[in-house]
Amino acid sequence: MKRHPFRRFFRDKANALAGSWTINSIAYSIVYPFIPVYLYQTRHLPMEQAGLVFPVMASASIFVPPLAGWLSDHLPRTWLMRIGQGGRAALFFSLALLIRCEAPFWLFCIFFFLNAGTGVIFENSADAYLSSVTTPAERARAYSKIRIGTNIGWAAGPALGAFLASLPYDWLFFMTSVICFCSERYIRYVLPERRRVPTPEPGKRRSLFDLGAGEGGTPLWKDRYIMAILGGVFLMVMLSSQLYSVLSVYSTHVVGITKRNLGFVYFFNGFTIIIGQIPVTLLLTKLKISHNWRLVIGALFYFCGYFTLSFAHGFLDLVFSVIVLTMGEIIVQVALYAVITAAAPPGRVGRYLSGWVLTRGVAASLGPYVGSLLFARFTSQPLMLWASLSSFGLLAALVFAAIALRKDRTAPAL
Repeated sequence: MKRHPFRRFFRDKANALAGSWTINSIAYSIVYPFIPVYLYQTRHLPMEQAGLVFPVMASASIFVPPLAGWLSDHLPRTWLMRIGQGGRAALFFSLALLIRCEAPFWLFCIFFFLNAGTGVIFENSADAYLSSVTTPAERARAYSKIRIGTNIGWAAGPALGAFLASLPYDWLFFMTSVICFCSERYIRYVLPERRRVPTPEPGKRRSLFDLGAGEGGTPLWKDRYIMAILGGVFLMVMLSSQLYSVLSVYSTHVVGITKRNLGFVYFFNGFTIIIGQIPVTLLLTKLKISHNWRLVIGALFYFCGYFTLSFAHGFLDLVFSVIVLTMGEIIVQVALYAVITAAAPPGRVGRYLSGWVLTRGVAASLGPYVGSLLFARFTSQPLMLWASLSSFGLLAALVFAAIALRKDRTAPAL
């Protein structure tokens, strides 16, 4: 009997997981680009204050990853994914009510923090789940599917948000709540837990906040290779975190595009990944470029993309810059996942990934706030603004190049 094509598609767990990321990203990206716009233009908060919401949200990526990583190494990962999405549904609904009531800024910060924390639980569990159903040789291509699924959502969400921009902001958050609930239902039916979570290695009992150990029980923070990689990640995220913070306000307030066109700018970010992720990954593999050198190349694309924003005078200029920096995202994200999961010892993939999330969270906490301060200082000097911010990408490229040249533990090109 011939199998239904959808059943064949979802038998590949990478495909099924990509679907969950698509729904998750559609939900989040409908509202995310418009958060600073709402606070700055509708609630008339100073940019310095509106920018604080991003370090508040990103701080969840500092405090939650140790717990999320430990849980994903001990509990069913799809169950944790469902908790993450169900929790976000409830929190987005609460945020819709807060907008309708014009609640104080500090209350928004609390709920944005909780929302981001439940998102960390979903993301860490999903990444750990993928590592449990793929081999190291399969992960680059499998993770490329996840990136495509994620960015189908990031392309569709802002575009949908652009069409709905005339609606009150509370309706956008309410719709996001409904979509998150649909994501929880999807995970329940398409991604049942079929494997036991790997048991951590025997030996000395470790703390909940232990982010993992390398060979011979060496703590993660003593692994020079991984810590150097995470140092480069920190610099790079300081820059990439400007995409949905400073760039959204810069595009509408300085360049002067409409909120609808802003949604389409973000559409091109997602669309570029959808059409380019697998071809670029396959090309780099065919050229036998190691994952460490891919990090160098990707960081340089980030630098060039953000620097060219200095010369943007309209919608098409913004689209060009976003496409260039998105090429960096295409290259870097898959390489990072392959490097970190390959370095993780058995039973500790979740905690190794949480080290990545923790580093990303610290940088994402600082990045938008630093960007908002620079925006306030250099609003009328775009070259100074984006030259200062894009320098983080150049520094990241230098760090990754030093790692690749030393070849301490260079991951093979997969």
